[in-house]
Amino acid sequence: MYMQAEFAADANFVYSERITMKQSIALLRVPTNMYVFIQGLFGCLPWGVLLTYLTDYLAQDKGLSVPTATVVSTDSLHRMDRHYQC
Repeated sequence: MYMQAEFAADANFVYSERITMKQSIALLRVPTNMYVFIQGLFGCLPWGVLLTYLTDYLAQDKGLSVPTATVVSTDSLHRMDRHYQC
């Protein structure tokens, strides 16, 4: 909370820190960070493939336009995700 008040007081504050490749590699050398990163890949890849496949299927095989197929597939996956949340 202290940092928010300090930044709010200075309206011209510009965050200047940049993460370099060397710092990124150093972060991935920590086993926990590496495992979280790898878990994220395996968690996101299937959803990306499913979304892409469903959009292509609706556009190519069912005759929907690509924008309409994108909306339908995105909405379908969003509803499915909401359904399985605890």
